[in-house]
Amino acid sequence: MRLVTRLPLVALGALLATVACGAPPPITPEPATATPSTGEPPPPPLPIAVLSFPGGGPVAGDLGSYDYRGTGSSSPWLPGEPISIPPTGSLGEVFLSEPLRVTSWSARVAPAGRMPHAGEPREIGAGEGPIKVELPTGSWTLELNVEFGDGVGSATYYWELGQG
Repeated sequence: MRLVTRLPLVALGALLATVACGAPPPITPEPATATPSTGEPPPPPLPIAVLSFPGGGPVAGDLGSYDYRGTGSSSPWLPGEPISIPPTGSLGEVFLSEPLRVTSWSARVAPAGRMPHAGEPREIGAGEGPIKVELPTGSWTLELNVEFGDGVGSATYYWELGQG
C-alpha cells in the first residue's frame, strides 16, 4: 500500500516543495474525525519519509513494516520508490512528515531489482536524530529503519537508487 495516496495532493506538493528547498517539511495535520463504528478518532497518520539530496529528489519512500501507535503491518523487502542519484553519490537526508523525535535509525542497501540473499544487505549508516546518509553509486535498494521516540513505534521505508 502506498501511503502517499492518503495525503491530499496539495499537502504532498507542499511537503515535496519545502524539502526540495532544504527546509524541514511543513506539518499539515489532518482533521480528526470519529469512526462510525466506535466513535473514536482515527489514529494519527503514519509519517511519510522523504529522501532528498543536493540537486535532486525529493522522493517519498515506500512504507514497509511498521509498528506505530498501536497499529502495525509486516512487509517483505520492497523494491523501493525509484530515485535518481548522481554517479558520484551524494549525501542524502530524510525528512519526516510528522514532528516525531527519532531515537535511532539505520540504513542498509542490497542490489536493486530482487530480494536480497541472507547476509547480503550491508549497513551504510546509523545514528540518532537527523537522518543523513552517504548514498552509494550504482543500482541499490535502500532500506531505512526508523525508531520514533516516546514509545510511538517504528517504521521501515524503501527507495530504489539509480544513476541519473
